[in-house]
Amino acid sequence: MKHPAFLQEMSFKVTHCTYDTLYFRLNVYQLKDGFPSENILPKPVYLRVSREQTGDRIYINLRPYKL
Repeated sequence: MKHPAFLQEMSFKVTHCTYDTLYFRLNVYQLKDGFPSENILPKPVYLRVSREQTGDRIYINLRPYKL
């Protein structure tokens, strides 16, 4: 029996950065037969991180996307 799961937050750590600013685009894919199949985000999620922010863990709140 399958149970629903919700993705509320994602985090990552940048260990080294030589740029002033980093730009990320997050994609979340549904799995089909163990492989990514379809991007399930209702709209693109972009994140801009300054070099000063890379010393700490970076968190993205995904609650507004209801995943």
